[in-house]
Amino acid sequence: MPPWNILYYWLSFWLILSAGLIGSVHYDTQIIISFGGLLSFILAAYLHLRYSQRKHKHFYITGLMLLLFFMSIWMLLQLIPLPAFLLKHTSPYLYEVLSRRGDMGSWHSISYEKVHTFFEAVKYFAYAGYAFAVYIYCRKVSTGGRDLARIIVFMGAAFAVAALVHIFFGIKTMWGVYAPRDTNHFIIPFVNMNHASGFYSLIFFLTLGLALDETEMRMKIFYFMLTPLSLAITVISQSRGGILSLAVGTGVFFWFYRRHISKQGGGLYAVFTVIMFAMIPVLDRFVIPFIESSTPLRDAKFMLLNDALSLARNHLFAGIGKGSFISVFPHYQQTVASLDIHFAENLILQMLIDFGIVFTGIFLISAGFMIIRTVSFIRYRIWRIGIIAACSALIFQNMFDFNLEFAGTGLSFIVCLGVLSSLRFTGKVRSWRLDLPLQPALAGVLIITIISGSLLVVNRGKDIHSQRTKLVELYKNKKTSLTARSREYSKIHPADFYITAVRGYAETLVENGKPLKWIGIASWLSPRHHLPEIMAARLLFNWGNKKQARIQYKRAVVKGKRIDATFINELRLRWPDVRKWLGIFPTEEYLGKVYFQLSESERIDLCSEMRLKGISHENCFKLLTYHLFQKGNWKELSDVSLAWIAQPTYDSPMAWYFALRSDCELKRQQEFEMHLEKAIRVYKTDAPLIMTWILYRHFRDPKFKAPDWIKEKLRSPTLTGVYKYYLYNALFMITEDKVEKITYQTEMRTRRKLIRSAAAENILGPLWTKWTTPEKK
Repeated sequence: MPPWNILYYWLSFWLILSAGLIGSVHYDTQIIISFGGLLSFILAAYLHLRYSQRKHKHFYITGLMLLLFFMSIWMLLQLIPLPAFLLKHTSPYLYEVLSRRGDMGSWHSISYEKVHTFFEAVKYFAYAGYAFAVYIYCRKVSTGGRDLARIIVFMGAAFAVAALVHIFFGIKTMWGVYAPRDTNHFIIPFVNMNHASGFYSLIFFLTLGLALDETEMRMKIFYFMLTPLSLAITVISQSRGGILSLAVGTGVFFWFYRRHISKQGGGLYAVFTVIMFAMIPVLDRFVIPFIESSTPLRDAKFMLLNDALSLARNHLFAGIGKGSFISVFPHYQQTVASLDIHFAENLILQMLIDFGIVFTGIFLISAGFMIIRTVSFIRYRIWRIGIIAACSALIFQNMFDFNLEFAGTGLSFIVCLGVLSSLRFTGKVRSWRLDLPLQPALAGVLIITIISGSLLVVNRGKDIHSQRTKLVELYKNKKTSLTARSREYSKIHPADFYITAVRGYAETLVENGKPLKWIGIASWLSPRHHLPEIMAARLLFNWGNKKQARIQYKRAVVKGKRIDATFINELRLRWPDVRKWLGIFPTEEYLGKVYFQLSESERIDLCSEMRLKGISHENCFKLLTYHLFQKGNWKELSDVSLAWIAQPTYDSPMAWYFALRSDCELKRQQEFEMHLEKAIRVYKTDAPLIMTWILYRHFRDPKFKAPDWIKEKLRSPTLTGVYKYYLYNALFMITEDKVEKITYQTEMRTRRKLIRSAAAENILGPLWTKWTTPEKK
């Protein structure tokens, strides 16, 4: 095997692995990919030393690698401890957090999550290793850039086929093994639909560029067959950012194609026309309903961007340290606090938050200079235009849906940038690179790999997600080690409200603990999240202060505590009488959610208490009226029915049935007549009410000829079968002719199957029978 093929297969392996491992979104898989980058540098350097024909072996630092090194070094600088007086001016929020906790020492770094920031520094150094390997391969093999683009395209096509199979067959587990915890909707290889859209939009433009560039007809046809796969997945994702990125990438592709390849562009127009016609079924199925759906202009994502701007302004100079967003952001989050937000969903804003304005400004200026220089002087081919369009689409998509953070997309993006950075410029313009002795660089990378690898192994499990999970397990299993672990973890993550709240509860397990202090800090760290309130409520209840515990539970509910079976069972253990829950769920909105979690007897108790407190809910009216009807409590049934009717949202004749029956049983003829007239006026087409009105008038008003009125009504061609059933029922009860009775009974039997519920006859039937008995006539 030629030596450079080893590098090709090595890079292919890591590209496929990074995407295949659920997009490398999990911490452990990101560590694996980071090791792959460090090893890629070592392998590429070894092959360069061993097989290069040049007498003096040099280490080539391209502009891309320099930017990645710059990011890595800046993250390491964020880990350097600063004196307290300097920290107060560079990161005032962190200074206040440490002061409230009582952990303010003489020195502290500006990173809130030191473990994760160190890992991110290693990860970006590893990306530089991948970029170096790409540079060496592309410089040693004339078709290297096209080869790497091809492997990304084939990988994306394979994943697209797998994704379509999962969608078509409704498979709810990824690869039939992994079941996402938070959603049943995913697109392989990503759990998040937005992440998938960015990945496949990148694949689409790479495939299109290779298809147009290919000269061998069979391969050209094959590439064009692959093109709709990635496009279809991007559309199916229904990601606004993904669909917009397709438009941006298409514009970039057309601009570069017409400027550098063909002024006419007729062939490209034809290709896009064919693709769009082929996509009509997918567009009709997914895009049209998506566009027509009502979407608020200020949806949650834009509100989160405003919150993230507040976070950036408070850490403008030095940032918070990469990987710290999830622990710092809850303090600034003004939207729904139950959302667990990991990123700012905007690439530039995320950089500003993580690194501060100084680094971000230098980085953007340097990156802009490199982009302008590259697009101005490279030798253009169609497949290279495909890479430029793919990278442009992905960068644009990350202004709305942040997925470059994960190696599943990020590594493919770095490889594409590495291919562009390795291209030779036109004419006498030289590609920018810095030549350094390779052997010292290789030795340095070996040392960095050993040290960083050891630290990553030592710190494995110290990331915020792992330690939150461990605390939850200890809390559920009532382990005595909860206090020690929560104290240890809260020092590692000083600004994380979740771990701080658990520590507050754990302080109750030891003598002289300070639970309220830590719960109060947790509430300050995340003013809109319910967890600190829940912890405080449990603590107060255990101390016997049940009244204050109810107040804390109420605050938790208002802040978004999910009203599920677990929460309801927790309340049952504390207050078995559900009537005491009104102080926790004060409004109809919350009580409506509680209603469906209760047994029937609990519902009756709760609804009765709600009625006494003047709180209305339609389900309660239905339950109470049926309950009182079965008990024969006509006085209270009348009151409840009339209260139900008085509701602004009332839209059912059932309450009128109960009101009329109550009036009749209570012998309130004047009220009965008044309610009957109102009911008929409101529900002119309700057949049971019409039948009640007919029978009542027939036996109370001698001038009213009910049979004639009914027969005239039956001639109408617009009557429904249910309406006719009740009219024939009225005729059956009125007439004394046995032959006619048989005829009407037959007509009723024909339409009886249309009556879905016997509620009306159960409630009003005794009135009809009473009026038509010989004694009452």
